[in-house]
Amino acid sequence: MAKKAKKYLDKYTAKEATKRLFIAVDLPDSAKNYLYKITSNLNKKDRDIRAITEGNIHLTLKFLGETQISKIEKIAEAVKMTAASFDKFNYAISSSFGVFPRVDSARILFVPVLDGEDKIKKVFLKLENNLNRINIKREDREFICHITVARIRNKKNIADAIGNIKIDYGKKLDCSKLTMFESILNPSGAEYIILDEFELK
Repeated sequence: MAKKAKKYLDKYTAKEATKRLFIAVDLPDSAKNYLYKITSNLNKKDRDIRAITEGNIHLTLKFLGETQISKIEKIAEAVKMTAASFDKFNYAISSSFGVFPRVDSARILFVPVLDGEDKIKKVFLKLENNLNRINIKREDREFICHITVARIRNKKNIADAIGNIKIDYGKKLDCSKLTMFESILNPSGAEYIILDEFELK
């Protein structure tokens, strides 16, 4: 699972000048475990399908990349304002996988959000507006509400690998907070640390 940073005064401090950040809706451990089991089994069929580490599964709202530490408090305030604008709500995931860019040349395997997608999009748009006020550029591409669960080595057709798999989580997911993560790139893969969490109303 993602580690949590120390709170408050030293929460955003570090020796480095920047931190690699993103804002996300985190998932409950039960959902992460369920999705990881499905996608890790795909690796047995096709070694090029690499499941996202269980603890790293989430729904990204905004990838900020390398960010000056001096700006993090303003970003946190923008995320806090966003979260405070919405009541807590539930959403549900699809019963089938989605693929970027296409199933015959796949690079990313994801699970789409269906029920509740419109609410998450509203959160994203509000977040974009609040971040734009502190000179963080808006996204150039359309926001697609999804949960990345695997990456595919060497673009390839994975239609056969995923064609008969049904996702049957069967529970609503709860969007009750927004999370600011730090992403640390290690030789063994990315490590995500929770810098802060912002509760919805």
